[in-house]
Amino acid sequence: MINKIKLLIILLLFVSSLCSAVDLKNVKTIIVAGIAGYAPLEYVNLSGKPSGLYVDFWNQWSKKTGVHVNYIITTQEDALRGVLSGKYDAVMDYDRAGMEDKRLLLTATIFHKEIYIYHNRNIKSAETYHDLVPLKVGALPGDAEIIELSDSRISIIKKESVPMLFDEAEKGNINVFVADYVSASHELSRKGRWKNYFQSSEPLFRKRVRAIVGPGREDLKIIIDSGFRKITKEEQFFLIKTHAGGNFSYTMPWGYIAVVSITLVLLASLLLSWGWNIRLKVTVDRTTAELKRMKEAAEAASEAKTLFLDNISHELRTPLTLILAPIENALNGKPLDSSTLTLIRRNGRNLLGLINDLLDLSKIEAGRTELNVSETDICRLMELYCCEIESAVLYKNISITCTVPDKPVLLFVDQKQLITVLSNLFSNSMKHTDPGGKISISLSEKEDDALVCFSDTGKGIEADRMDTVFDRFTMAHESPDNKTGGTGIGLSLVKGIMELHGGTVAVESRHIDSFPENHGTDFFLTIPKGSEHFHERDDVNFSIEDLHDVISSSFISSHSELPGYLNVPASEDSPEEGEKPVVLVVDDNHDMRNFLKDILSPSYDVKTAVDGFDAFEFLEENPETDLVLSDIMMPRMDGHELLEKMRSDDSLRHIPLLFLSARGDDIVKQMGLEHGAVDYVVKPFSPNELLLRIQKQIEMQQAHNMLMKINEEFYLKLKGKVSSDGEGTGLSSTMKEKMERVCEFINENFTHDINRDQVSEIIQINPDSFSRAFKKYTGKILSDYTNELRLEEAKKLLMETGLTVTRVSIVSGFENLRTFNRIFRKSVGVSPKEFREEHQV
Repeated sequence: MINKIKLLIILLLFVSSLCSAVDLKNVKTIIVAGIAGYAPLEYVNLSGKPSGLYVDFWNQWSKKTGVHVNYIITTQEDALRGVLSGKYDAVMDYDRAGMEDKRLLLTATIFHKEIYIYHNRNIKSAETYHDLVPLKVGALPGDAEIIELSDSRISIIKKESVPMLFDEAEKGNINVFVADYVSASHELSRKGRWKNYFQSSEPLFRKRVRAIVGPGREDLKIIIDSGFRKITKEEQFFLIKTHAGGNFSYTMPWGYIAVVSITLVLLASLLLSWGWNIRLKVTVDRTTAELKRMKEAAEAASEAKTLFLDNISHELRTPLTLILAPIENALNGKPLDSSTLTLIRRNGRNLLGLINDLLDLSKIEAGRTELNVSETDICRLMELYCCEIESAVLYKNISITCTVPDKPVLLFVDQKQLITVLSNLFSNSMKHTDPGGKISISLSEKEDDALVCFSDTGKGIEADRMDTVFDRFTMAHESPDNKTGGTGIGLSLVKGIMELHGGTVAVESRHIDSFPENHGTDFFLTIPKGSEHFHERDDVNFSIEDLHDVISSSFISSHSELPGYLNVPASEDSPEEGEKPVVLVVDDNHDMRNFLKDILSPSYDVKTAVDGFDAFEFLEENPETDLVLSDIMMPRMDGHELLEKMRSDDSLRHIPLLFLSARGDDIVKQMGLEHGAVDYVVKPFSPNELLLRIQKQIEMQQAHNMLMKINEEFYLKLKGKVSSDGEGTGLSSTMKEKMERVCEFINENFTHDINRDQVSEIIQINPDSFSRAFKKYTGKILSDYTNELRLEEAKKLLMETGLTVTRVSIVSGFENLRTFNRIFRKSVGVSPKEFREEHQV
């Protein structure tokens, strides 16, 4: 009978195990909660994923069992609640989790922690419990309980993590600390502290690392235990060494000579360590790649900010110039007429709008924006908006259509913010849509949302820029062929406002290079219906807004001041013919061109061009232009490109170009001057200063032209003297007669620039032969002979006139004052000033 009962029990156990096996086949994923929360046991890496020794053990377990492990790092309280409720399948490290609830199941040992004593150089040795008695010992709570059970005399300070133990040791609050080998080695290696600490030669004790499983989960405990039994000792060794760092320094009492034997055994494992090094190298390479990606992202962000500062400088300085310059003119006596006041008001509003956009974006990013939400008929808002902008669109010969449903569509929105969104999209479209194009706005309804589609037939956005359209400081249309300006904040502001409303914004675009017949850009605004998404938000105020009042306050400007108007090239009046110097003004801002024309017209014949491309076409037809006054940042062809084309054209290289730009940094100035610009004026500028600079440049150009003419006549005079005997261009006369005539010519014209090569060319003698013949005839080289004549003239002027030394040097024919002083002192023995004091009558 007893044998039959035993057989029955065995059969029941066998069937139970089979059932468990069947159940385990259905396990695909388990959730493991970790509660240690610090490196190297478990932590969240740079990519946001759990990592560490515990995670690697479970990953190895996953490979052995084929069951996916979802490892989550959480708190001890949450882990215990989760494993009891079934939210988590297991909790790692039962020593921390505790076992107060007897229903919890304990797994078999996953691996053993080796707990060592660590002390600094001030402690002679600490190897056993006995060595710890007089010392202040730091330990984790679980380790402290074991130490206290072993010897109650030991004074223990408990800390929650190994890094905290190191900090206490550094402060001197503890003499030694007890910690597991992996955590301590990792911390010592990370902070480079191995040289300051010693590790006991043998572990003080070993602890089993296990996990707890929820009540009634015997089947899960079986699979967990079987999986960890499949992890070999070698695999455990590599996992532990990978996170420990492997750098340790033993205190070696003679009683522990056995450590040497263990070291010899470890040498035999070098081949296996090769695999560990490979894994470490892969980790380093992965981290290096991540750091490189972060570095590139940081550099891209820095470049975007630099571009933003350049653009915002231009956008701020241009309206500032058109405000300050007319005011300065008025202070100098020029009356302020209606058109000038309109100019000042328009650019003041442009400046105010730009500053408001910057402040709005800053508030949105800082989370300080409040929405004044009211129930709004979005159809009516869009119709009123389109009516307001229609005149500006028609001015640029662009058609606009507004398509909305027949019935009202009521949405809870901040009306002013929504108009800001539409205005930014409209401004973009106006900038990049050519005359004859089309802008369309449409509204459609979905079940839970309203969809606003804003489309244009502009040039479109390049495919490689689509991912950065809504980034701060990024201009989607900026390219070498499209320098339209802007700040790079408009679309970022649009995105921020839409997200505040619980909506979204998306973009589709067809660039003109890829879609020459069907180019354009479509923006899609999704706005949720109802007001539930605003409830319980502190940044939302519900109010009642009159739509007409909001629209009116948003469009206080005339149609000529709406976005895009000032970018329209205005037809320029044909300048009057006359004897005034011709100045070409090149600027893409209509107001700036008109203002410059207004202040220059009294003294100059002013021509205008809207960009470098138009300016170069004008110069090719009018190479007699006296001066070019050009902006730098312009569409199609900027100022630097215009300057390069002028300097590479023989018929235009003589025309001086003066830059007038908002870019005031030294690098940009140096670039312009190096390419051949004669001057650089930064906006905002003084009209009087600009007029004076232009006057001086034109005078210098006229003086240069006059000097060239005099120089040409000067050498014609020499040619006439040499050939006056009727010998033509041959060498029929003697060399002596030629040198006599050359000397006679020099004596009459020594104050001019006399060049050896030009003289020798005119008398048809090789330059070297001329130099030899001249020295043989006069006993001096050409420069010394000429300088002697100049010095005699200078002495006479110093003694008989009151001219300054600088003026004397110029009148005498010297190249500059420095050369004059050097030659005078070398010849006379004193400076010109000293000579005058000694000999002046």
